[in-house]
Amino acid sequence: MHFEPKCDLVDTSKAYSGVEVLRVHYDFTSDAPLSVDLSSESHGDFRVSFDRCSALRVIDEGQICEF
Repeated sequence: MHFEPKCDLVDTSKAYSGVEVLRVHYDFTSDAPLSVDLSSESHGDFRVSFDRCSALRVIDEGQICEF
């Protein structure tokens, strides 16, 4: 199975700076089951949504030194 991303093209764009993940939400009953809310110093708040998700892995960096 091959997936093609759907994106809205931006005529002028600039690099994102200071990106922070605000929220990761997964709801298998939704049309877009995975959404990630982000905040950027350069672009403000925005959401990235995925309409197909076969796997999701979230790692808590708080204890990453133990591994």
